[in-house]
Amino acid sequence: MKEELLQFIWAHGLFNRTNLQTADGLPVQIDSLGTINHVAGPDFSESKVRLGETIWAGNVEIHVLASEWRYHNHQFDPAYNSVILHVVYENDEQALNQKGDAIPTLELKGRIPRHTLLSYEKLKASKEKIPCSNHFADFPQIKFSGWLQRLLIARLERKTSDIELLWKLNGHDWLQTFYALFCSYLGQNHNKLPFQELARVLPYQIIAKHINDRSQIECLLFGVAGLLNEELEGAKYKSLQRDFHFLSAKYNLKPISQQWKLGGIRPEAFPFRRLALLSAIVPKTQEIFKSLMTREIVELTALPLAEMEFWNNRYSFKEKSISAKPIKLTNGISQLLNINVFAPFLFFYGKQSGSDLFIEYAIRLLENQDAESNSMVRSWVKLGFEPKSAADSQSLIELTSQYCDHKKCVICNVGKSIILTK
Repeated sequence: MKEELLQFIWAHGLFNRTNLQTADGLPVQIDSLGTINHVAGPDFSESKVRLGETIWAGNVEIHVLASEWRYHNHQFDPAYNSVILHVVYENDEQALNQKGDAIPTLELKGRIPRHTLLSYEKLKASKEKIPCSNHFADFPQIKFSGWLQRLLIARLERKTSDIELLWKLNGHDWLQTFYALFCSYLGQNHNKLPFQELARVLPYQIIAKHINDRSQIECLLFGVAGLLNEELEGAKYKSLQRDFHFLSAKYNLKPISQQWKLGGIRPEAFPFRRLALLSAIVPKTQEIFKSLMTREIVELTALPLAEMEFWNNRYSFKEKSISAKPIKLTNGISQLLNINVFAPFLFFYGKQSGSDLFIEYAIRLLENQDAESNSMVRSWVKLGFEPKSAADSQSLIELTSQYCDHKKCVICNVGKSIILTK
């Protein structure tokens, strides 16, 4: 028995209520099971029960074993003085509150339907990436679509919590926050941290002073990135190195301490090429930002970017490569930025400013993007669900990463339906 299952059983009243009694023989009648609490404190609030002749309203705490009350030190916590009923699977000792009063205890062992326990155990024991794979076809598609809509909001909420931290670190500067977020996602997973530090050490206000000189923007980006520290030949490298020597002294800039990663990533995504791409995009940062703030569609691939001849046949400063292709703002990179930067940024801005228009625009932006294709999304495609847009694929990623991977079936609408079905 797991506490998450016991909470689910209580929340849905999945137990025999005939002749309910507390551990000391007091008749129990449940008028309201209450509302589950997702923050610190007792598990359920606003519960109402009749114990003997007295009606009590307050909180309910759930444990598998009654002794877990003591293990969790609830007897010292005043927040648990409002608990009116201790619901347990097995009552192995009396629970006391901070005042020393005994908490009425209700044991559910022997009162839970066998099919409920078996359905839960089968989901937990599943070896499939998606535990409910064998039952998914029976779940109504209209209900699944509704569940995905809720998951999309949950995913945007989680992403915006990171943006909020960035926003606070940047002194509530929206443009700097947007620029920092933009930089971090160009690094994707492997070089996200170096790009984040780069944006912190080299703020947009410095970049903006050189917005019309791409060579100086290049020297600032590569120099702060720590990629101009070697003694290499070549007019381009020497020029960038010389310019950075001057500008680093002017702005008191030091190269970042984070190490760039090359292993395990495609050469096209090497930091040298991503920094070159950033140097071409960053002059458009304010233009892109203003477009988002006026809720206009931003077609990144249509932006006229500066030529990057030097990088068209290189992966680094050291040598040319016959396999290197011209650097472009591809549809893939554009999609990545729309999904992971623009939409979450707009959602957070809408939340912070109290504007539903920006929240709706963020969702519409995802609905207008093609669905992503990765291992998580493909797992659902195999089950027969075809995502229509990035809104769907983002929801599927949230479902897989936050529920399926951790087998949190009792808080997933699909899993709950399976457990509730006789």
